Amino acid sequence: MGRFARTILIMALMLIPVWADAGGLLDAMVGSLNTTLEPTSTNSKNTGEAGIPTSEVLPGNGTRAGYVLGHGNIIPGSEWVDIGTGHAQRTKDYAIDYASGTIFFVEPIRQMDSVRVDYRYSEKGSGQRSVAGPGLMALKFGNAVEMNMLYSYRATNVVQGMTATDVLTYGMNITNKLSGSSSLSSMFYVATPQSNSRMSFNSQPGPAQAQQPAKVKKDQMIVENADLGLGKVRLKLGYQDVGKDFAGFASLRDSKAAANDVLNQLEKEKGLKRMDLTGELPTGEDTGLSFAIGRIEDASGNIMNRSFGFTNNSIRFNYMNRNVDRTFSRFKDLKEADRGQYAAEAGMNRTSFGLQFRTGLAQDKKTSIWSGINFTQLTGDTGSLSYRTADLDMRRVKVEADVRTADPTFNRFGALTDEERTRMALIARRQFNPAAKFSDVTAADKAQINNEAGLDRSTCIVQVDGGPVDTWLTLSNVGSQQGSVNRRAINVSTDRASAYFNTQTIDKGFARIVSLQPIEQARYGNEFGMTRTEMGGRLKLLGGDAAIDSATVIDHQGAGLMRQAIDYKNPRLKFHANFQNIDHNFSRIMDLSDADRNTLLQDQGFKRSDYSINFQATKALNIDSYVYDSTNPTAGQTRNQSRHKITFAPQAGPKITAFIDNYAYVSENGVLGSYYHREINYDNAFKLLGGLLLRGRNNYYVDQANQSSPTTTMVTENHLESNQKAKTSFTLDVLNTDHGDGRSEETQAIGFKSMAAKNFALTAGFSSTARTMDKSETNGRFGFEWAIRKDLKLTYSLANRDGGSQGSQQASQYSLNGPLAKRFLIFDNINIASGTNMTQLRGKQIGCDNAIKLSAGMLGGNILFDNTDKLNPKNGIYYTSRIFQYESCKDPKLPYHITFFRQNLITPAGTPAKKRNYALDVKLPWQSGLTLTSYFGKDGQNGAVIPVGGTVFKFSHLLGNGNTIIADYSHDINQSTLSDARVMGLGISGNLPNKASYEIYYGWCRISEGISSQNKNIFRLRYDSKIDANRYITFTLQRKSGVDKTTINPYEGDTVGRIDFQFLFD
Repeated sequence: MGRFARTILIMALMLIPVWADAGGLLDAMVGSLNTTLEPTSTNSKNTGEAGIPTSEVLPGNGTRAGYVLGHGNIIPGSEWVDIGTGHAQRTKDYAIDYASGTIFFVEPIRQMDSVRVDYRYSEKGSGQRSVAGPGLMALKFGNAVEMNMLYSYRATNVVQGMTATDVLTYGMNITNKLSGSSSLSSMFYVATPQSNSRMSFNSQPGPAQAQQPAKVKKDQMIVENADLGLGKVRLKLGYQDVGKDFAGFASLRDSKAAANDVLNQLEKEKGLKRMDLTGELPTGEDTGLSFAIGRIEDASGNIMNRSFGFTNNSIRFNYMNRNVDRTFSRFKDLKEADRGQYAAEAGMNRTSFGLQFRTGLAQDKKTSIWSGINFTQLTGDTGSLSYRTADLDMRRVKVEADVRTADPTFNRFGALTDEERTRMALIARRQFNPAAKFSDVTAADKAQINNEAGLDRSTCIVQVDGGPVDTWLTLSNVGSQQGSVNRRAINVSTDRASAYFNTQTIDKGFARIVSLQPIEQARYGNEFGMTRTEMGGRLKLLGGDAAIDSATVIDHQGAGLMRQAIDYKNPRLKFHANFQNIDHNFSRIMDLSDADRNTLLQDQGFKRSDYSINFQATKALNIDSYVYDSTNPTAGQTRNQSRHKITFAPQAGPKITAFIDNYAYVSENGVLGSYYHREINYDNAFKLLGGLLLRGRNNYYVDQANQSSPTTTMVTENHLESNQKAKTSFTLDVLNTDHGDGRSEETQAIGFKSMAAKNFALTAGFSSTARTMDKSETNGRFGFEWAIRKDLKLTYSLANRDGGSQGSQQASQYSLNGPLAKRFLIFDNINIASGTNMTQLRGKQIGCDNAIKLSAGMLGGNILFDNTDKLNPKNGIYYTSRIFQYESCKDPKLPYHITFFRQNLITPAGTPAKKRNYALDVKLPWQSGLTLTSYFGKDGQNGAVIPVGGTVFKFSHLLGNGNTIIADYSHDINQSTLSDARVMGLGISGNLPNKASYEIYYGWCRISEGISSQNKNIFRLRYDSKIDANRYITFTLQRKSGVDKTTINPYEGDTVGRIDFQFLFD
């Protein structure tokens, strides 16, 4: 084949005018070659470059062409050519293309002769190069047929230690425009390896890391397309076969045999075969048939698509069947936009058909309204899923129906399209809210569908727009092999009123509530074995809104609860009445979906009623009352409460509030608990002395518990203050308290504040408290406040107490807080927080605290210096802390994060200690990370520091589906026990279905203690499953290294198993 191709090339090069005389044939041929190659040679000039010398011998092939050197980019004029034993001259005996390294001879070179070429080449060119002379040849036959013929020979440079094969690509591209709008197009190309028999004496070595090129095999590419128009009928056929070893794409791009995006896609589909047939058959205006058949095949499997459709202005029908072999593996290379869906359906057969029909016009009288039914069947090795939908839209009447069944073994929900998942989740929401939109569906809703294997669903929603009256009806059923959930709901509404009725029954054996949609789980709770009925309505009445709601829940034993509520609201009146009755033997309260089930649990066995009313009698007068009564006939107990609050707040004048609250809890044996509370508040502002504010409070409280004697507490309080914004202000307080048990207090206090200068205020105060049991005391205080700047404030105060239950006490306090500077050297946003607090009790120092904290931004992170000194009153020792810390920017987009922490301290027991923590987190490619940590010092009891430290190297890599693998090495030391441990381990953690998570870790540990050492294995296993908010179980099994003895219970040893769970039992 190679010799035949070379013959074609020579013939093409010899196509000179036929009228040339025989004597001028040689000159014309050489001139033609030089004219063809000269532009390329000119482009190959390397001015000032000496080049790399080399020498090659090419055996004769009996023709004038087909002689390719081992390198391209030849330095022009550097060649020396010998034919046999004679020297050849350029333009007389041969022509050379310097760019490609190809030589053409005037006379054929006999096979017994050889050609020796010495030349220099530029090392800027490497790899393959095109050496064919004519390249793409275009032929036109009128305006109907266009043919492009390609002959391209690509040579590979000689590299020491590596073998490479030249590639010859030839073929044609034909486009035939038939009569009308029909056309035929074809691409047929063959790429075949060519042996090169050139001998190189001093080829250059290849790169150290260069890989041996893949072996080239002969292969072909065929692309056939037909677009046939027969009147109104249109038929399209396609065939594509791109050999997996076809190596001619580089030549096709160089010659522009097709658009680059077409060639790129064909190259991706090497090894794939395609066959397509589509047709359109119009049968009238806006009426027609269509069909399509397609097959995609790789080496291990195929994808088969079939579709049929019919449409007119009243009816649309479509059918589709797709079968994807499980063994098909080339999904990523397909050109189809939905190739991801193809991959999801590997090993599945999808069949779907739909029938739509026009049911009217929209309100604009132009847009058509379509209704229809759809059927989808997914079948695989593990079972099948059937999904049927129906939509009827008659503008005023709309019907939605969904029926879905899934085999218990079906586990291929990932084959559902996003559109199908969204509708499934939306129809579940519309059971409760027919106005729900596609935008309301969340990712969690769509993911939850994966848990519905073995469930059969049917849902029907009817909406009727009756003009003044709107109605919607919902019928739904979810069934499994153990039971089902049935729900019925109806809602009727007008402009002035609405009514609803809902009922749902969950079979006792139905245990799949956790598999349902999140909105269904919230509405159903854990109410298996129960029937819930809800009804109610709304009504505009007497200038306000009235509402009534009722709910009844009955369990499988006949016990349950009843709740009713009545509401009325207008601009001046708010009324609410609540009625409730819970059977004493109803034990399923915590399984209810009601948000207030914890409150309901307290009312088990009680029949209660409560009323609340808020009445705005006038703009200044408001009355708020609440009355509650509850009876438990089984236990012989009653509860009642009355609460009233009257507020009088005129626009000008005093604000007075009166509050009364009376509660009693009584049984047949007497009072179990009661209280009586009465409080009056007075608040009034006077325009005297620049403004005065007077507040008063009188509080009377009687409390009785468990038939004991009642206790009465009375509090009287008065407060007078001047305008606090004035230059000088004061406060007066009087507080009298009688605790009812022989204890009483009487307190008088005065406070004073004056602006001695701008931003500088003096403060002072005095109080006297008289108590029974000779525990009276007096308190005095003095201080100042200085606003140095807007955000920087300095305060100082001095306080003295005489008497009291503990004795005399003196205290002083100083603080300076706020920003010091916006920028200083490399620091920015410099802040200070400092303070001193000293306290003496009966002349003894019991408190002395000093602290200063400086924080600032530095190099994109934060730096902190913290110094504290504190007195331990128990032993008189000052324990101190000096902290220096730097933390780099926490932006997760940065490739690293640094933490530097040092602390030197003296513990409350007077022992010097230190704490260190250095950490470096580095992000690595491919969702990996590296963490280096070094630490020392661990907080113990009573401020002690345990001398435990270590170094940790940890590598983590995020896998798919939320799983993470880790590999770590740690070296832990304990200075108190002179022991250390070195641990290497591997682990994996992640999430499981049904809200569960896991962790598995295993490590090898070597422990040294003194002069002895031992080897042991450590591990950590954890499984956590959260069923719902009230039920979970966690299992943990761990074996520790034992270096830090404080973390190990001596009664347990170093291996601990732990189970934590929470369940609510009936």
